[in-house]
Amino acid sequence: MYYPGIGWKFKPCEKINLSLSVDYYYVDYEKEPDSKDLIVYSRGEWEILPKFSLKTFLQWSDLYEEMDINLLLKYDFFAGSHIYLAYNDVRALNSRSEREDHYGKYDFQSIKNQMLFKFTYQIAVL
Repeated sequence: MYYPGIGWKFKPCEKINLSLSVDYYYVDYEKEPDSKDLIVYSRGEWEILPKFSLKTFLQWSDLYEEMDINLLLKYDFFAGSHIYLAYNDVRALNSRSEREDHYGKYDFQSIKNQMLFKFTYQIAVL
């Protein structure tokens, strides 16, 4: 297995972080010899307020022709205690030739989506 890749990070200001990565995975599976997968992913983070932030993650793979989209809102009300609200979505990227009833280049239908809420609270035991 080897996976060459290239990445890029950009911080336009103190509260925003952006990154982009392109990775090429070459894996020799027993069931699928010489399996190859191109993965492109992007991340973004924006600190809206000192304890409130928004994170996003987009990933595309040519092996499955799907795009994963994740959005995460996070609030730290004090050290070790957080509230998260997350939205996860998987979209199909079928080409127009596979679907005659679609007018665009890609059929961007949602395959799976979910909304998640998480609350963590740290209690100090003396």
